[in-house]
Amino acid sequence: MTWLQEHESPVMLMATANDMRGLPPELLRPGRFDALFFVDLPDAAARREILSIHLDAYGLPRSPRLLSVANDMADFSGADIAASVVEAIFLAEAIGQPLTPDILRKGCQQVIPWAKTLGEELEERRHWSQGRLRPAQGEKN
Repeated sequence: MTWLQEHESPVMLMATANDMRGLPPELLRPGRFDALFFVDLPDAAARREILSIHLDAYGLPRSPRLLSVANDMADFSGADIAASVVEAIFLAEAIGQPLTPDILRKGCQQVIPWAKTLGEELEERRHWSQGRLRPAQGEKN
């Protein structure tokens, strides 16, 4: 914290926290960070981009039909999308077929999104952030 207060050269420091309520208040006071943001679940465009990244990571095609499955992932976080791709790969390999949109949808059905598992906590964080944090660019809040 001393460094945050006394640095003299231009620096961009970014940090993340799943739950800011546990952070010491002196870390959050004005002057430590220029802005604090609340980042909600990804919107449709962000889900498509996240899905693209994970398809690329496994050398899978970014076909428009596969990317359209992102529309079915409304409550999915980036980690949920990643887990869905892995599930779909396992399903496709088990039946000896390439990944299709239907198989990817089945992979999604195997993943219980964090927003459903801890939905009350997500709503509490959304409510808590109102008036305390800026919504991230493009956020619905």
